[in-house]
Amino acid sequence: MDAQLAETTIKTYLNEIRSRLDRAAGISRAADACASAGFHEKGLEVALDMEQLLYEATTLLKATRFHHPSRRHSYDVAMRLARAGELVRALADAVFSNRGDHVCIHLQCLRHTVSAE
Repeated sequence: MDAQLAETTIKTYLNEIRSRLDRAAGISRAADACASAGFHEKGLEVALDMEQLLYEATTLLKATRFHHPSRRHSYDVAMRLARAGELVRALADAVFSNRGDHVCIHLQCLRHTVSAE
């Protein structure tokens, strides 16, 4: 693959990753608002809508590895996505164990993780 095609491909992948993370950040804000208003289970239901977007962003990120030798930025984004996945699981645990205080904390952390630049 020539350099110009590789550059265009990487830009396209990164644009798609950003798009999915932006949508996930919006969902996390909505989930946080639900939980902050006392609707913890609804907050979790809304937060789980991020799962597919995070999966897609991770898959696109993995695809960029085939096109660029420098992986530091890709590694940083992958770590944010992994952390977001951990927070979604912790959030589900908190809701199912009826720990409203933990739900709010996990949603705030999730929002920050997904929104971080």
